[in-house]
Amino acid sequence: MIDANDKQTLPIDLQDESLRPQPKRRGRPATGKAMSNAERQRLHRERQKAQREELARALERIAELEAGAK
Repeated sequence: MIDANDKQTLPIDLQDESLRPQPKRRGRPATGKAMSNAERQRLHRERQKAQREELARALERIAELEAGAK
């Protein structure tokens, strides 16, 4: 209820759905960048493959250095 002397407060139409406060959504907000399980697994396999190849190159370089030092 608005005071008769109050000239600043405006009446709110509570029948209008857009003016009603919306309840907060639970959980973490969506980013729109979600990956499927298959995409996530493919990226994991690619990272593992790159890591194995990097380790193999490092081991080859160590072997070359050891062979050159002798």
